[in-house]
Amino acid sequence: MSRGSAEQNKKRIIPGLTFYIAALVFSALLIACTVIWVHDSSEASEQMINLLGEFYLQEITERNAGTINSKIEEKTAQISRAVAELDDGYLKDEETVRDYISLVQDLNGLDIFALADENGMVYTADSTFSGISRFGFLSEEITDTAVYSIKSYGTKTMVAIAIPAGHRETDGIHIVSCFTAVNVESIISAEQLQNKENRIYCRMFDKDGNNLLSINGEYPNGQNLFDIYENKADFAPGFSLQQMKEDWKNGREGYCVYDMADTGNTYVYYKAIPGTDWIITSLMRESNINQVVEAGSRKMVSSSVLMLAVVSVSLAVFLVYIMIAAQKVRRSRSDSEQLKIVGALSNDYSDIFLTDPLRDKVSTIKEHGRMRTAWNSVFRSYSEAWRKYADDYVLPEDAERVLDAVSVENICAKMKDTEEFSIDFRVNYEDRLHYMQAKFVKLFGETDRLIVGIRNIDEQMQAEEERRKTLQDALDAAQHANRAKTVFLNNMSHDIRTPMNAILGYTSLAAAHADNKEQVCDYLKKIQISGSHLLSLINDVLDMSRIESGKFNIEEKEVHLPDVIHDLRSIVQADINSKQLEFYIDTLDVVNEDIICDKLRLNQILLNILSNAVKFTKPGGMVSLRIIQTSDAPNGYAAYEFRVRDNGIGMSEEFRAHIFEAFTRERTSTVSGIQGTGLGMSITKNIVDMMGGTIRVESEVGKGTEFVVDLRFRISKEAKKYEPVPEIKGLRALVADDDADTCMSISSMLHRIGMRSEWTTSGKEAVLRTQFAVSENDEFYAYIIDWLMPDMNGIETVRRIRRIIGDGSPIIILTAYDWSDIEKEAREAGVTKFCSKPVFMSELRDILTEPYRADGKKTDEPAPKTDFSGRKILLVEDNALNQEIAAEILREAGFVIDTADDGENAVEKVKAAETGEYDLILMDIQMPHMDGYEATRRIHALEDPEKANIPIIAMTANAFEEDRQAAFDAGMCGHIAKPINFPLLLEIIGKTLS
Repeated sequence: MSRGSAEQNKKRIIPGLTFYIAALVFSALLIACTVIWVHDSSEASEQMINLLGEFYLQEITERNAGTINSKIEEKTAQISRAVAELDDGYLKDEETVRDYISLVQDLNGLDIFALADENGMVYTADSTFSGISRFGFLSEEITDTAVYSIKSYGTKTMVAIAIPAGHRETDGIHIVSCFTAVNVESIISAEQLQNKENRIYCRMFDKDGNNLLSINGEYPNGQNLFDIYENKADFAPGFSLQQMKEDWKNGREGYCVYDMADTGNTYVYYKAIPGTDWIITSLMRESNINQVVEAGSRKMVSSSVLMLAVVSVSLAVFLVYIMIAAQKVRRSRSDSEQLKIVGALSNDYSDIFLTDPLRDKVSTIKEHGRMRTAWNSVFRSYSEAWRKYADDYVLPEDAERVLDAVSVENICAKMKDTEEFSIDFRVNYEDRLHYMQAKFVKLFGETDRLIVGIRNIDEQMQAEEERRKTLQDALDAAQHANRAKTVFLNNMSHDIRTPMNAILGYTSLAAAHADNKEQVCDYLKKIQISGSHLLSLINDVLDMSRIESGKFNIEEKEVHLPDVIHDLRSIVQADINSKQLEFYIDTLDVVNEDIICDKLRLNQILLNILSNAVKFTKPGGMVSLRIIQTSDAPNGYAAYEFRVRDNGIGMSEEFRAHIFEAFTRERTSTVSGIQGTGLGMSITKNIVDMMGGTIRVESEVGKGTEFVVDLRFRISKEAKKYEPVPEIKGLRALVADDDADTCMSISSMLHRIGMRSEWTTSGKEAVLRTQFAVSENDEFYAYIIDWLMPDMNGIETVRRIRRIIGDGSPIIILTAYDWSDIEKEAREAGVTKFCSKPVFMSELRDILTEPYRADGKKTDEPAPKTDFSGRKILLVEDNALNQEIAAEILREAGFVIDTADDGENAVEKVKAAETGEYDLILMDIQMPHMDGYEATRRIHALEDPEKANIPIIAMTANAFEEDRQAAFDAGMCGHIAKPINFPLLLEIIGKTLS
């Protein structure tokens, strides 16, 4: 070969070698870059898995924690209701306690329900035993709802939910707490915790790591998680078992990653359940995520090898092109694979997108909601998609705020210092308002790679709105109450000073005219009236205070309805007479007279309404009370409608809307001159509500007012059934009353006991019917005549009937008034009996059958007056003025009085006295050294049985029902409230001594 040819070949070879060397170097660089790229991809994948795993596991854990809290609250509510219904009737002895516990278990579906006393004794439906060894939490005082894990009860892990029961004591049983013990699976089951679709595993442990719930045999009950981790788990950098233990001990939530026996990383999120010693965990293994990630990794490695082969035979420019393409594929495939994981973990979000706000780009990961129409393939612009969504769906008043919040500038500023950011807004879908939330989360910690999740938060916002409304309503009510109380204090200043001025003024006048007995008596009577009014003002204020504090109780007992109504009539009769009002009171279809109710509160309801009717009706007006038994009560109950009507001054429509509000009075020239607190109707409404009834009012200014109260009561087991009376069956009776409803009601009663009845609304017609019956030889057996009728009053009607029939048949006068003033004239005219309106079946039957009863007892003769001469009372009272007044009045009644000014002094006097010296003790309650309760207990504990059994009556300013009950619990046999009603006191003493 020539030298020239060699040089030419060399020139050709060198460039070729240079090209191949360059290609090899480039290939080597490409291989190195590919390895680095794969390594970086792996690191990025691992970082993203950590981020997304923690994000999703936190959602799952909090959701399960919420479920457990709801179950605990449900069980707590059940036993709280049971404690609320626990009264002394259930604490008579252990047998009644067990009956009550059994009833609670049956009604609420509880496996175990128990009461505990202060000594740790546990009362269950089956037995009584010392429970501290089995239920360790009983060794400490339970002051709030608490949840405990217990393993000593049965074979399974149990949960005890305990609440305080208050200090309830009777017959030696002092209950301080109650609890229910249930299987932990009744709080949340293994099936509820297992999430097979996304391969999420949830577990429950106590704070010491002991497993509470076994799933598929893994971690049997009682096995300790910390012991397993100590021996088998290798925690990833930045995580440790010690940190996990500290978090669990202090109730902190957290996240960790560990490798269990070389099986790959496991991701765990844990959270404490408030009020318990439980920890709930959510776990996801790396293998479940890597199945997807590894597939992507294999594809990327194959692509790298392919690119290397191509580069080996291609030009450098083509290699550069391949590297650029490979970079795009790497990022696209990595994002795709990782975002598939996001989609699988995003059950709570209807739409998920990957956005790059800086480049105004968006891509879809998951779309099921309305964002599909805005963020679809047509719109790949981040800002354009949001604007279309805001225009189409977001409420106009929220649209500008949303667009400002999601703008590139705002997002970059927000995400600079935080990992996530969210915004709430309202949308309109198909004419329905919905609340939505958009949540932005950094991807790889970069502000230009954000995941946006959109979800519906209607339920959360509705709950928040309800809480807000409740708070606002409470605030409005408090502000209204404060304003009303300010007005009330101003009114009360006037209303209290008015009777106080009268008391002080008439006291001064009485002292100045001490030698004029008649004038002094008149002043004292006015002082008593003013004092009674002042007492009623104080009682109203105290009742309202007790209602607002929740201490106003309903005490149901057996009640004879006629007694309530007649007592009510007697109370209001004096005011009716003083204003010369017409008073009508009657019944309609009343069948059940014996009921179970709170007599005091029923009387208070009707008395408040009747008192107002009398107060706001001008002299000569009319007030009526009608009691109707309706037919809408379930079996075992009776429903009544009480109607109180007057033709008084009425009230405006504006005031009627506020009549049941506290401290409210209508301000008119007429009403302003009438004393009152503005509390009566509010108290009445609250009592009616507490008794499960309703109250409504109709009124018109200048025409009058009608209140209607609907109440339902249980029928007494001792209720009487009135069958026809054989002796009077088929006999005739004549009823005369100017009210047709009364006539029909009495005729119905007569029919039920077997009599034939006729009725008329005219006295003159009653006389004519009597004449006709005598002429037809079909006389009436009995005559029931109203006292006041428009054409002829009852006395004159009786007198004319007696002239026709002689003295044979009984004639009964009906009246809603006190008949003592007319009794002499009526009996001279021929009246046999008097019957108070309203007429009840029991009373009418007793009067008509009296001649046939073996006892022949008289029902209207006054009881003989009790003689107290020589009886000795120990009066225990620390206030010298009260002691002097009571002692003088009791001496005037014939008693011999000894006094003591303290409970200790009283006990010593009884000890030192001769047996039988004291017949009775009147005991004050609040005294400086020893109160009346303790003094009573010590007297009853004396060794001398006769001294220990001296009757003791509480005479105290502690006037509420619980004070009365406390007196009886201490061993007293009576209770009378101050200021003392001395006729009532003498009546109680007489009954006690007899």
